[in-house]
Amino acid sequence: MVKISHYDPPSGGLNCSWFYNGDCLSNMANGESWKLYYGSDNTIACPQELSFGTQILLDENVYTCRDRGGAIVVTEEGYYWIDILAPSVPYWYGQVKEAHIIGD
Repeated sequence: MVKISHYDPPSGGLNCSWFYNGDCLSNMANGESWKLYYGSDNTIACPQELSFGTQILLDENVYTCRDRGGAIVVTEEGYYWIDILAPSVPYWYGQVKEAHIIGD
């Protein structure tokens, strides 16, 4: 089970740790630019218990762990909190869904 949220770096605020002149200059925790994957619906921030490159199948989409986040943890219930890199997602904040780790 995963708990879902999403982040949108161009929006600034909590979505980007280094926002300057209307542009998010932060890289993801793995060192890559978020801009390489933005709009691809394939990248997530995941808890440190999952290594970079871990793939999660959620509703027929495969997401790859490429980022971290301060609130992206394993919940008290044992769910992996995942944060999808996207301008919007079809899930509400904190929604819990079944997902499967398919590779790392």
